[in-house]
This record gives sequence, structure tokens and C-alpha cells, in this order.
Amino acid sequence: MNNSEISNRYARVLFRMVPLQDSIESQLKDFEPLEILLQKPSEFLRFMVSPQFDDALKIELLKRSLGDDYDPIIATFLKFLLKKKRLEFLPEIIKEYRRLTSEKLGIINVRLLSAAFVDAETNEKLTQELDKLFQGKTQINHEIKPSLIGGGILMIGNKMLDASIKGKLSRLKKHLLKGTS
Repeated sequence: MNNSEISNRYARVLFRMVPLQDSIESQLKDFEPLEILLQKPSEFLRFMVSPQFDDALKIELLKRSLGDDYDPIIATFLKFLLKKKRLEFLPEIIKEYRRLTSEKLGIINVRLLSAAFVDAETNEKLTQELDKLFQGKTQINHEIKPSLIGGGILMIGNKMLDASIKGKLSRLKKHLLKGTS
């Protein structure tokens, strides 16, 4: 079984553990501090998957890191992953859980890659246009890629709309080279 299959399996288990739609959204918020702890390179994750340290110590660290008001379902799930020696898959499990949640709530996730920061007004206009286009709610995840020079790339599922300066220059180059041969 590969890493993706393992992550998908555990994300689906967690997803089935959540009783109500309201809980799904609150759990997504509860994952935010955990995701900060897991950012690469993560000393926290290395400690948590290390066989040199006792599981009781790791559970205590989890409790202290996440606080007392942390969702008990997620806390139980994290302990389960720890005991099954699957905590190393947690970043991918969270990513898949987010995808399942978005699917259940009817939200279309869109990645926007741009050369620079997109202001709130432009982001709102883009969101409204995408909502109309897909007849649903869209959520834009913005990433800055200075190598694009200008413009942006929209990635929706496995589709890509390249409106970047770099992409336009590349297409122009191909077109010009085709015409000379």
C-alpha cells in the first residue's frame, strides 16, 4: 500500500467519525494549529514519529500543544495514529480530509498561482465569477510564485488556466518557432 492510499484510508475513517456537518467545519478549524506544528521541516513531527520516545510522552506533548478545548474526536484520532505508527502521514491525511470536507459541503477548491499578492477586491471579484461559472461556492487558495513574472494560473481539479506572463511568452515563443520552420 502506498502513502497516498494510506492517507486516503485514514482521512476517510476520520471523515466517517464526524457526526454532523457543523462538526466538519469546526474540525477543519481545529486542524489549523496542528498544521502549523507540522509545517516542513517539522521538528514536532520528527519527535512524534521517533521510536526513541515513549508514546505516553508523545500523547502528553500533543495535549499540551493543542490545549484542553481541542476537539475530542481529533484528539482520539491522533492517539490512534500514534499507536498505529501512522502519524507521519498526518499532513497528507489532513489534506485529504480537507478535500473530502469540501466535496461534502459542495465547495470547489481553486488554486491561484500568481507572481504577486492579489488584493482583497480582486480576490472577491474572482471568487464571484468562479461561483457563477461553477454554480456553487468556490474557495481560492492563493500561492505566490515570483517566477511567473505577472498574471496568474488557476488550477481547478486537474484543469489549468494559464494567464501568466511566463505562460504567454512561452506560447508566443512556440508559435514563432513554428512559423520559422
